[in-house]
Amino acid sequence: MATSSMKNALPNEAILGRLGGDEFAALIPISDFEYAEQVAAQLIGEIREIRLDWGGKIQEIGASIGIAVLDDTELTLSEIIARADAACYAAKAEGRNRTAIYDPDTGAARQNLASIQAASGILEALSAGRLEVYGQQIREISDTTDHVVYIEILSRMTTNDGTVILPSEFIPAAERFGLMGVIDRWIIQHTLETYGHRLMTMDNVSIAINLSANTISDPTLWSFLQSIMEQTNVAPSRLIFEITETTAVNNYEVAEQFVRKARAAGCRISLDDFGAGLSSFGYLHHFNVDSIKIDGAFIEKLSNSRLNQAVVASIGGVARELGVDVVAEHIEDADAVTILRSLGIGFGQGFLFHRPQPLEILLHDLGARD
Repeated sequence: MATSSMKNALPNEAILGRLGGDEFAALIPISDFEYAEQVAAQLIGEIREIRLDWGGKIQEIGASIGIAVLDDTELTLSEIIARADAACYAAKAEGRNRTAIYDPDTGAARQNLASIQAASGILEALSAGRLEVYGQQIREISDTTDHVVYIEILSRMTTNDGTVILPSEFIPAAERFGLMGVIDRWIIQHTLETYGHRLMTMDNVSIAINLSANTISDPTLWSFLQSIMEQTNVAPSRLIFEITETTAVNNYEVAEQFVRKARAAGCRISLDDFGAGLSSFGYLHHFNVDSIKIDGAFIEKLSNSRLNQAVVASIGGVARELGVDVVAEHIEDADAVTILRSLGIGFGQGFLFHRPQPLEILLHDLGARD
């Protein structure tokens, strides 16, 4: 239905194709931008006339269109599509049912294009084996020697020339384009298959794995985890799954079901970035967790902020009443440790204790130390 409507609005010489999902592309000979915008307006008009009968209700649909000009013979097909896609996202940001033309001189266009290229790079990195797992230790604040409580699993991506790309540079693109589920599953499977046996030979070491909103929303998540644990013989008690407040509240029902199944099997649950939301303490009524990770924003300036100290003290007090552990993130100075210890916070994570390193090296060092 949509394809027929779009063909009605396009000139005879246009080539229309489906890219996937609800995305289409049209190749149109044009003489100027005005004509391109005119065709785009006709397309939007035709699409908005469509009515779909879904579940007994009539649904309207709309469209956002990005226009990119093929004025450079050296551009590849993927680069051309990326430019049009970047313009399309700009159109969506302006309110949908709009048209935008790709302009390399605008910051928004460059940002959108960079995000699209980053997303493409993630898939290439996965297929080429250029995604790596790192680990960062979390220590008991009351004993800041080399005693490891657990290791948070982190990720790094490398380019073809070996340059390391931090998560802050590729995770936003992965979230935007729905790739976090793919990344999370790869991290879980790769970590347990590659390091699960070694982990089980080490005493008092567990690993914490972050689960994105995309992953939590997957109804097959728990069956996937069960299968991987059985295949690798990794005890559930060695696994901690970290869920952010935002993920929990935006996916409440599925998150609650996952938490219940995971804890019943013996896994542990940590509520990450605690304190970032306005209703943080309210979530504790609905989620039975084993630990709380205080949002790093409260820890980074802890030494100079009485307000932050009061917030951390409140979180620590509530945690003690509930019988759950508390982890302070982003610890970078000894003064913060002294304050956290005085407030009864049990565990800490940050560059002061340990900088993330490849999990292979970290586990080797820990094994040699034992």
